[in-house]
Amino acid sequence: MTVPSQTHSYRGTQKGPVSDHRDLYPPEVSNHESSVGVPDTASDLETLLNTSSLEKVHEVLESSFETLATGSWLWLTELASLGYSRLDIARFLVEQREQSPWIYFEPWITAMKLPDNRFHIHRCVHEDLHQRPNTIQSSLGCATHSLVDIHTLRRTLSSLCGLAGVIPDTPKKNEWIGSVDFGSSSDATVCYNFDNASLATLLSRVKRAVASLCTAIAILQDANGCCNRFTALCKISDQSVVELRTVHVQTVIKFDEELKTASVHDRGSLHSCTQAARVALQCLPLSEMFSHASDTTTTDDVECLHICSLAAQFLCSSLVAYSQAHCGSFDPFFLERELETLHLLGISTDANRRTFIRARLERLTCLDAMLNTPVIVFSLSTTAQVAPSRLDVLASADNILDTWGPGGILKTEGHNGTDSIASISLRGGAIYASGPDRYHWANFEDLDDQWLSTGWELGANILVGAPIDVNFVCLSDEVTCLNAFRENWMPLGTRAPFREVQGWQFGVQAGLYATGSFNCVLGKVPGASLKLKLLTDLKHRSEYLAFLDALCGLQVSFCSGLAKRVRMRDLLAELMPIYVKRKLPEPENWKKLTTTYHVVENLAAKDMTDCESMFRHMVMDDVACFETFWSMALEIVVALKDTGLHQTGNPFVVGLLPTNASEPIRRISCETNGCNFWTKALRDTESCATFAYFTLACLQVSGRGCRNTGQLWHGQILMLQTEVHRQFGGLKTPSSSNTWILKNEDVYSFGSKDTERNMALCARVVRSSPSADPQLLIQRSLLSRSSLKRYFQRQTRHQYLQEKLAPSELAHRAFMTSSENSTFSFT
Repeated sequence: MTVPSQTHSYRGTQKGPVSDHRDLYPPEVSNHESSVGVPDTASDLETLLNTSSLEKVHEVLESSFETLATGSWLWLTELASLGYSRLDIARFLVEQREQSPWIYFEPWITAMKLPDNRFHIHRCVHEDLHQRPNTIQSSLGCATHSLVDIHTLRRTLSSLCGLAGVIPDTPKKNEWIGSVDFGSSSDATVCYNFDNASLATLLSRVKRAVASLCTAIAILQDANGCCNRFTALCKISDQSVVELRTVHVQTVIKFDEELKTASVHDRGSLHSCTQAARVALQCLPLSEMFSHASDTTTTDDVECLHICSLAAQFLCSSLVAYSQAHCGSFDPFFLERELETLHLLGISTDANRRTFIRARLERLTCLDAMLNTPVIVFSLSTTAQVAPSRLDVLASADNILDTWGPGGILKTEGHNGTDSIASISLRGGAIYASGPDRYHWANFEDLDDQWLSTGWELGANILVGAPIDVNFVCLSDEVTCLNAFRENWMPLGTRAPFREVQGWQFGVQAGLYATGSFNCVLGKVPGASLKLKLLTDLKHRSEYLAFLDALCGLQVSFCSGLAKRVRMRDLLAELMPIYVKRKLPEPENWKKLTTTYHVVENLAAKDMTDCESMFRHMVMDDVACFETFWSMALEIVVALKDTGLHQTGNPFVVGLLPTNASEPIRRISCETNGCNFWTKALRDTESCATFAYFTLACLQVSGRGCRNTGQLWHGQILMLQTEVHRQFGGLKTPSSSNTWILKNEDVYSFGSKDTERNMALCARVVRSSPSADPQLLIQRSLLSRSSLKRYFQRQTRHQYLQEKLAPSELAHRAFMTSSENSTFSFT
């Protein structure tokens, strides 16, 4: 198939700059200290923490820190290395003792606001889906820049929605909206009636929860994070199906309005609230359980408040789940632990007495391969809990793209002359009709020639799963089966390393289909790494100049075992001639690319000007050469997609492209321990991508490093020359990197703040003199996950190092390694 000359795209671009985002940046988490009498002695630190005040803990740490910070408390030395004083460490330990598993914070959103029930992101899927193709304007190649940091936005939503409305914004738990009982390490039960409160108190708690929820939705709209609706995954029946249902903002606003005027002394107002709550809860079949709630003569006030509480808890939880595309666990910044199951009890203190709502992680069928993570599914307690099984998804095209986009729609003309959907493309694959009333998601490379043969109506709900039929006509037996495999088998339980290559260039004939691409500003799906974005941009010829200058290439010298970060255009300049030699026949227009456009030289040039001018000329006057170049570039980058650090954290993979076409492209695996431990810092994240390949160039440091290529490969990559800059979590305007230097023995956290939950690496600076290039010794953090999370959440200006992403960023050259290296001179 050919790539269409014009691609229709729908971007969720902002209508204008967000007016003011100061309220999205929280202040430092406060430490609520208590004054307790100082005991006489403390035999060890554990006893000390359980019996002593902050002052006593501080006093002991000041006098005996080196003695105490050993064994299981060795991680305290890392806090000290990160700049914590003895008083800071004492506060940290006392706070952890008093608050765990909570992490108290002071709210930074004080002004409540209402969302807009008519709001739509410009060119969103809801508005553009039903337009005729000839009315859709193409906007591919237009950059979309959000002024809001996604991590900070999600943090703000969590601060307003809490854990099903329960927000630890004060140490006085009796002032919280509800209580949470942590049954195990991964499940929790939420109840708004934890103290036998009066009906008036219970009503006020629901009011506070819903008012805060409305503010969260409004802030999400301000950031172009949602339109006038969001979605929730709900399990309605005992079947292995979940429905991706719509929650309309109008129903939330109506619920809030009814609550504001409600009073426990006005039974009619309570029942109005209940009716509004039932409408907001229409995602779940509560009407079957509370059908009598519409009868004001039979429903008591407690039952009304129970339904209202359930609605508040469900809406708060589902908005948080929507902001993360319903993927992964509940992991709010104010909890040390992740939660896989939530029991929402409303105001009931006994789960056996009243219906409650359950939210827990479930696995999907074919969409699981797309998301690579379990999803949060809501159900009623009355829904049977069968043995865990994969779930199909019943959803409409607009809800699918709104939740898991960016993506695209291929439209075609239906039998009655109206538009219909031929497929939905998203996350490296497509949803298509696999049979009558059956729909399936698959990677592009797994699709056959018939995948676009059938379409469906624009507004239809489709069941996306992995159906398998049994052909009873076929008669197979065991002997036939064994004979078929006699030359093609290996012992069960063993396997060789494998590569999962994803990526595909596809299109349709202009005139037959119209392509729609819906892009979401927030990119809500976890795991949408920088590498995936680069591959997607390259496939669509979008942001291709930025792609060329991205510092995501990684050269590894076969001779010396040293590595160096390079621009993607440097990678293409070195590998494209090798790639061309491997192809028979030579790609069309390659000679013109090299002789007329001097493409290799322009790619390798220090300045981007000539390269940019070359491609602009191709776009205007020589589209064939433009397409030839980018088609080859895409094939090269896709071939290297699985290089870098494997998702499991081991091994680190480097690609080798032999010039001889008869030799396959090879993957060379390096264990990520010992001298290769530093490679763990190159895990694919939202701010780090690695396309690693072997170069025959002998990379050296100060004339040292040549190892003699006649020897066998030793599997060691000793160090990486890169550039790093300092980042501050929670600041809108980080300090410029030229205002600081990497000082000897300084310790930094290493990695993106967007992945702080997995940030378990630190970097110690080794610098023999101020004029020498620094070494960054990458080491495993000694802090536990819960301590790491508390460390990051309690600070406004926690700093960390990150590799340079773009050439324009100010950064310092450094050598990442696993241990101090005296072999090389860095002066």
